[in-house]
Amino acid sequence: MLRNITSLIFIFFWGLQAKASYPAYVGNKEIKVSDQSFNRYIKPQLRNLYNDYFYLIKELGEKNSNSIQLFQSIDKIEKNWKKWIENCSSYKEDCSNFYSSLIKSQQRTDKLLLDMLQDEKGIQDLETLNELSVLVFNFQKRTLAFKNDIFRFPKRWKKETSLISSKLSHMKVYAEMILTKDINSNFKKDFDYVWVHFFKKINLEILKGKKPSYLISRLEELNWAWNTFHMKVSKGQKSFNKRLLNTVKIMHSRWNSILKVILNT
Repeated sequence: MLRNITSLIFIFFWGLQAKASYPAYVGNKEIKVSDQSFNRYIKPQLRNLYNDYFYLIKELGEKNSNSIQLFQSIDKIEKNWKKWIENCSSYKEDCSNFYSSLIKSQQRTDKLLLDMLQDEKGIQDLETLNELSVLVFNFQKRTLAFKNDIFRFPKRWKKETSLISSKLSHMKVYAEMILTKDINSNFKKDFDYVWVHFFKKINLEILKGKKPSYLISRLEELNWAWNTFHMKVSKGQKSFNKRLLNTVKIMHSRWNSILKVILNT
């Protein structure tokens, strides 16, 4: 880890000169990455890394598949909510197709929550699940009221969308809290750490947010977060699943290959 970080910082400060679309500065030196390199190699590799993370947490706990499905279902609610808002306005008469998609994702979330609440082994997460259930119920009530009143009270559009989006953000936080609930306590903090400081940022800012410049401007920060996780899992004193350790090694190679593309462009 130390060698990787040292090498990264060294190259940061010496810089490389090349034409590129996404420059960033460290000190007075510039790092650049071409649009072609980003779209053809870097972004697919980041998506593979993101998917590998979910594979790990699924394999590390027999019930984690439920928590992953719940997170993905709420993520789908967010996606459908944004589509509804982006494609409809208080002056359009029919957005029923977008609302229908939102309802389907809500129903899927309801079923997953019910299944998890009925699982006695998940009792340690009962409070979090109950809180999430209340948020989901309130979100559904609010969106239904929003749908019914949207054309009668167009001036409330902005305020209501803001309130509903806020409830959705809280739902996402609770879903994230449950993601790693069944991982061995020796490593749970490490998986929570790398989610908050690495994977969540990559997903929101790059995979969803489509901000390639974010990767370049936060490269050192992201590199530190990943290497901290990799060191604790692969070289820590506590034993990590040997079969899954190969996946972690592959992920580490993916990240290092991304660094090479960025720093040698």
